[in-house]
Amino acid sequence: MDPFERRLREDLGGLADEGPRPAPLSAGARRSLRLRAGRTATASVLVVALLAYGAWTGVRAIGRSTSGPATGEACSWSAVPAPSADPTRYETFLRSVAASGPNDAWAVGTYNEAREGAGSFVEIQHWDGTAWTEVHPPAIETYGGPSVTGVAATGPDDAWAVGFNEEEGGGVSLAVHWDGTSWTSASMHDSSLPESHLFAVAALTPDDYWAAGGWAKPGDLRGGGLMDQWNGTSWETATWSAPATPHPANETGGPYELLNAVAGSSSSDVWAVGQSQDVPLSQSRTWTVHWDGQDWAIVQSPNVDPEPGTGNVDNSLQSVAAIAPDDAWAVGSYQLKGTRLAAPATHRPLAIHWDGGRWSVVPLPEVGQGGLNGVAAVGPHDVWAVGQTVENPGGAYSVSPLLLHWDGTAWSRSNVPVQGDASLSAITAIPGGGLWAVGSQGSPSRPMVLRCR
Repeated sequence: MDPFERRLREDLGGLADEGPRPAPLSAGARRSLRLRAGRTATASVLVVALLAYGAWTGVRAIGRSTSGPATGEACSWSAVPAPSADPTRYETFLRSVAASGPNDAWAVGTYNEAREGAGSFVEIQHWDGTAWTEVHPPAIETYGGPSVTGVAATGPDDAWAVGFNEEEGGGVSLAVHWDGTSWTSASMHDSSLPESHLFAVAALTPDDYWAAGGWAKPGDLRGGGLMDQWNGTSWETATWSAPATPHPANETGGPYELLNAVAGSSSSDVWAVGQSQDVPLSQSRTWTVHWDGQDWAIVQSPNVDPEPGTGNVDNSLQSVAAIAPDDAWAVGSYQLKGTRLAAPATHRPLAIHWDGGRWSVVPLPEVGQGGLNGVAAVGPHDVWAVGQTVENPGGAYSVSPLLLHWDGTAWSRSNVPVQGDASLSAITAIPGGGLWAVGSQGSPSRPMVLRCR
């Protein structure tokens, strides 16, 4: 069992172990779950359930479009070779990608021994306009293994990657910087919290980066959002937690929130998204917060709500793209939990749009079970989202990459030039034209890189 999952179950007093047991997942299904959660499943006890706040807007059902693969797209996708740690010994996962130009891109993630509970190692790869090559990460003192889950860059001599590191006293935020020559570890502000992790980072200027994540006090079953800002000299930390809903007298627990992604169109228009829950009472809900250049504010966001008598629905957001103050997208998934613990999973992709006044759910093509992990915008009428679909015919799980395109009117599914078991974790637009998308494929997992040009 993953050490983070084990600690989570311990902290929740065994709640995760109650109820009937589903059939064990195959190696491919376990890999899908890790890729699906990306910035959350491998984190730590922050992945518990995360707080529901305020009067959230709900929708009973989502209209689904039935269009097939998109036509007339702005670019064509192809697979690009990428290096991998020894596949006979390690599994390699790419979690995030960023590009400052056609000849400068970074992909980051982790690699670990292909067994449950194995420690992780930082994986960093660079595109120089000709090929992807591995780049040595900085030396990081660790107790259980560091993880890098987000990367952003403003130029060939300026990039930041963020994640978390397991130390003996708990998990701590991690940030490393590229100065054009080498990667070095940065000193992070001490939040005095037993668990703090970063999952994503966005670059506005060399002196203005935002990193998003979460903090937790596992023993108290509570946690909240975490934002770090780079001001050109140091990282400054801000934490908060939304009000908890009332608990019955015999219940314990508290609010949990988690921010999985951050993006901005300017220094006064930054969005961070994730999910929230009041442990252990309610299902998870979408959570969006906005920076106007002065303060962060929670913004009401929609959720897929259950039909009466069908059980709860978990909603979460995994990625965000900010195009303009009146144009932003966030993607993730929702899951009908049902009324029985042994009921099969029903994850479905979710996309919401900000029009300057409110967030609203936008219909997606019918793809079956699956979720979206990343979103990137070339322009208002050219937006892409990536993730995976999951099928389990006869109990054998099959994971396939998912690629969706917004043309200004509707979302449609696009063909992916990869065969076999695979998942896409992140996507980014390339200044000057095109996109990069990264993920993992095969068993044992190895890097997958796609380019649209």
